Amino acid sequence: MNIRKFFLALTVASTLMAGNASADNHYSFDFLASGYEAAGILTTADTLNAVNGYDILGITGSVTGAGGGVITSLVSNPGQPFPTINYGFQYDNVLFPSAVQTLDISGVLFTTAGGAIWNLWGNTPTDYQLYTYSPVAVDVHGSMTLSAVPQLTLTAVPEPGTYAMMLAGLGLMGFVASRRKLRTA
Repeated sequence: MNIRKFFLALTVASTLMAGNASADNHYSFDFLASGYEAAGILTTADTLNAVNGYDILGITGSVTGAGGGVITSLVSNPGQPFPTINYGFQYDNVLFPSAVQTLDISGVLFTTAGGAIWNLWGNTPTDYQLYTYSPVAVDVHGSMTLSAVPQLTLTAVPEPGTYAMMLAGLGLMGFVASRRKLRTA
């Protein structure tokens, strides 16, 4: 194998390795009710699941109102995409972004910085509920808007091994260049 083919193969391999990051979908949400607002970003898988929705993989944002705060984590659903009961809530963590009702009756379960566990779910396309038991018992009805977040861009971050391979390739290219220079001199 000549050196040009080797460098071409090395370039193709490192490009493929760096491009393996998956592109998830991001949706902004905003729930409004009397004295409460839950707003942020939902991150979903990019393929439909068994119930024709998208598994919610992450959530960021905040809840304003009694017991609210910064959203710290999504409570994982071991039975996803099917409903699970945990902390006294039934939830499935599935989003239906192109449906009239974007969250079903099970909804999404998450925590906030104050230690509260929140369930945001939908009764009907116009009636969503935000509920928590602690630190303040809250059950409010309100409306929710959901929209895609096209302004978010994803950049694949190469793994450390990719950087090592790139440095090795650059070193090898420098070595070959210096050998060629010696040959022509």
